[in-house]
Amino acid sequence: MSEPLVPETERILRDCPQFRVLVVGKSGAGKSSLIGHTFGVDVKSVSTDQRGKCSINTEILSPQNSRFVLHDSMGFEPGNVENLQDVKNFISERSRARVTLKECLHAIWLCIQVPYAGGRALETGDEEVVEFALTHKVPVVVVFTQHDRLLSMINVELPKPGRTPEEIYKLCAEDARPIFQERCLVPLEQLSVKLNVELRWVCTSGLASKKHPNPDREALYDLVKTTCDLVQKDMGVDASMVYGMAQRASAELKIKTSVEVGMKRYWAGLASSAHFPGWTLLECLETVHKEITATWNFYDPQDDLINNEFSDQVKKIAQLATPDESEAKSWFNSEDREAAETWIGFFGATVAANAGLIIGTLGVTAWFGKFVLNVYRNTPETLRCFMAYLIDLTLVLHELFYVLPTTSPRTVTKENITEAFKRYSDSDLGRVHSEVRRYVAAQDLKQHRPRRTSK
Repeated sequence: MSEPLVPETERILRDCPQFRVLVVGKSGAGKSSLIGHTFGVDVKSVSTDQRGKCSINTEILSPQNSRFVLHDSMGFEPGNVENLQDVKNFISERSRARVTLKECLHAIWLCIQVPYAGGRALETGDEEVVEFALTHKVPVVVVFTQHDRLLSMINVELPKPGRTPEEIYKLCAEDARPIFQERCLVPLEQLSVKLNVELRWVCTSGLASKKHPNPDREALYDLVKTTCDLVQKDMGVDASMVYGMAQRASAELKIKTSVEVGMKRYWAGLASSAHFPGWTLLECLETVHKEITATWNFYDPQDDLINNEFSDQVKKIAQLATPDESEAKSWFNSEDREAAETWIGFFGATVAANAGLIIGTLGVTAWFGKFVLNVYRNTPETLRCFMAYLIDLTLVLHELFYVLPTTSPRTVTKENITEAFKRYSDSDLGRVHSEVRRYVAAQDLKQHRPRRTSK
């Protein structure tokens, strides 16, 4: 073996093990709820008795998500020069120009409560921090929080006789729009013009409300994507990948990160064994498994996603893309033959409702068990196996993301995993594996196509 088969995630996390975010905002602005929903942790796990009074240099960690570290700062009251200077000093000392990627500040979330009783949204201190951060090339996202309170205020004054709840909400939203524009967006636009830069912002609603257990997903997606884009631009790809791992609000960003961290590394070398000299296919699959599950970063206190039982379940699915049709047919008895043919895609069909039954009754076959113990070789069977495992594992984790409860910390259980496999096995698996076969066949044809000779 020429070199160790080390997951790419280990290299990335060695250089930058945590995403470091500074959250600035007055007490009661919804900072804890924002952190809890974005990083998928119980708010109490990132709170202390001294929350809001601790030093900005204090690293606030959560045992439920080791991929982020939080720094907290109070907002800026008029005349509070000391707190403003502390924030500026922190930004300067943690800038990329002065410390390593591991130690630097990766992003700032400036949390500003939407004014619902008049008043100014952006204080002078807020504007100074934004300008200072941008000067030091630290990404800033302005987060307007608790928009629901503005709606509630309008709702109290709105005549309601004869109107449905849906009509009332629509009217409140319409009345709130110009108020939000005047009190929040106009000052932000003026600051953008002054600094000659496009300032990015997000507006959240109801994250701290116990009446609404489902968080404002659209706003969280917007925050996650906006932050990731800015971090990648200003801090580089590795930092944005770590953020993709740390956040637990967007499945789409999880897939994007999984592709960038793991799949992209392997896709380029799938058609050759150059990346895997002397390693068995099983060892390659185990490395891929660690790589992808690490990027999804679920809260999995029992390690259910990295044990053999889970990986064997993925192999049960992936093996069906590997053998020839005649070999696959021989795995099923006559009663399941018709369903199996439909599922695997022999007739171009997609997975039927009984696909879950097939997965449930089929184990990792002896043929497949022996096959993955062979040294990685550039063959269609090997490529189909590798690609199927990559895709099937990613899509199972995608299903798991939506199976988990919406309330943090969204703990993984065996029951969740079983449900995720069922949802995936009832989906369009046949088409997935058909596409794998089609891709590998095309690649094989390219490799063996005779070269044209010039006349």
